[in-house]
Amino acid sequence: MITPPVYDLDVWTGESESRPTGGIDSPEALLEEMDRVGIDRALVYHVTARTGSAKASNDRLLDEIANYSRLTPAWVVSPAAVEEYGSVDALIDAMDAAGVSAVRMFPGEHDYRLTDDAVEPLLTGLERANALLVLDALTSILNDGFTYEEVGELAAQHQHTAYDRPGLNVVLTQLVNPSMGGNFAEMEDIVEAVNGTTNLHIDTARFQIHDGARQFVDECGVDRLLFGSHLPHASAGAGLSAVLLSSLTREERRKVAGENLSELLGETARDWEAAGRAPVRSLKRVPYEIIDVHGHVRDESAPGETRPDADGIVEQMDRTGIALCCVSQTRGGPAGNDTAARAARRYPDRLVPFAVANPNWDDVRGELERCFDELGMRMIKIHPAIHDTPADDPAYGPVYEFADERECLVVTHARMDDEETERFRRVAGNYPNMTLMLYHAGRAWDRADNFVSVAREHDNVLLEITFSYNVDGIIEYLVDQVGPERVFFGTDLGARAPESQVGWATYARMNEEQRRLHMRENGLRLLSEMDALPEAYRNER
Repeated sequence: MITPPVYDLDVWTGESESRPTGGIDSPEALLEEMDRVGIDRALVYHVTARTGSAKASNDRLLDEIANYSRLTPAWVVSPAAVEEYGSVDALIDAMDAAGVSAVRMFPGEHDYRLTDDAVEPLLTGLERANALLVLDALTSILNDGFTYEEVGELAAQHQHTAYDRPGLNVVLTQLVNPSMGGNFAEMEDIVEAVNGTTNLHIDTARFQIHDGARQFVDECGVDRLLFGSHLPHASAGAGLSAVLLSSLTREERRKVAGENLSELLGETARDWEAAGRAPVRSLKRVPYEIIDVHGHVRDESAPGETRPDADGIVEQMDRTGIALCCVSQTRGGPAGNDTAARAARRYPDRLVPFAVANPNWDDVRGELERCFDELGMRMIKIHPAIHDTPADDPAYGPVYEFADERECLVVTHARMDDEETERFRRVAGNYPNMTLMLYHAGRAWDRADNFVSVAREHDNVLLEITFSYNVDGIIEYLVDQVGPERVFFGTDLGARAPESQVGWATYARMNEEQRRLHMRENGLRLLSEMDALPEAYRNER
């Protein structure tokens, strides 16, 4: 797939996080990664501005990227930054002198609300400068910096008018509501805010609702969606794949990938000619079919459910190169197991069902016996968070005893804080004949070693990677720590969009033998061992 011009909205430079593999912490390293993936240009801020002086960090940004035309500066501003510059007018004059037309704000994180009286003069000054304002939703929502309704109201107050008044274009990045995937209905407040203005937009960073790009464009228009990767914390390959593997049309992908941001910055074709492009001009795809060990089918009884049914899941699989997906229905009660079984019967060579076991059911062992002996299931799914039961609670005992007797696989949602880590450590040790797969091992650097420690201690523990953040470098770290045969590929398909998860693994810095194990061979081997491999694949083993 030939990529359109790509302009990344959500990028920083500077060292900001502790990670055992080392990070992309300089403009040179940033451009090297952009070249590797195929990102032509990036709107960049200096991450030190989030914890230190905005003025010093903004000056440092200009110095560090001065010789790199593909990196466009975005300053970090706030009421405190205005004080550093002396006044709003002085800040705007400094931006104009430096050729800066975009800013970032972190309400909440910087201890103010977007609706504070001290913020309005800054917004008015940015409007007068016709600037682009990027608001970090994740830290702001979590720290009471604003609500989506408030952002919509403020954007409307500062939008362009019929009287040629300058306007302030606003982009929300790192959205909170859809960060865990799921229903497009979760986007209702964001869609309402965007459609109530002419100048409010969102980007694609962490936007992982299934087929979310298509649904958002249909609701709000293609001009309101921009590409953002959250590089260097997140995988740039994951972010790019989320756009280019989506169900958007070729022209829509072109606008989202780069044209929309360029237009908001007031750029012309000459700006692109002067900046230059990355040497890589095509999206990387693996040359084999992918095996996905983590998927969901929708709860058919839930009102307003918009997650995909079996047909929708297979459509997404076809678009992203996934040949086979293991699916469950975690929330639907015992009837959810029938839903998963029906989906697998409809697509026997594409979907493999898990038997969900909720310890709060009256006869969970009886339900497992029904699933295995009548429905033909061979693997079990638990979810301590949804089931509101700790992983080592005695209520799960019948589930683990059944799995241990049948020497089968149990997959589980895992947060892996220190307390839960010890719980799973005990479970793995107490039931050595069952295989335990911990989902979401790629969630965060501060949890990675907890996953690793349990897998190293117990040979019956496997890891699966999927998570919304698509943390750059963490798949490679897990593979290095526990071996490529024990780190499995999954997407959370049905609850999370698969495109970015596929790109995350495809662009991970593994050798191709490790990548093939991770994305295909491990899954086939495990399904074969569990006697759950569809007939069409059995000749391969």
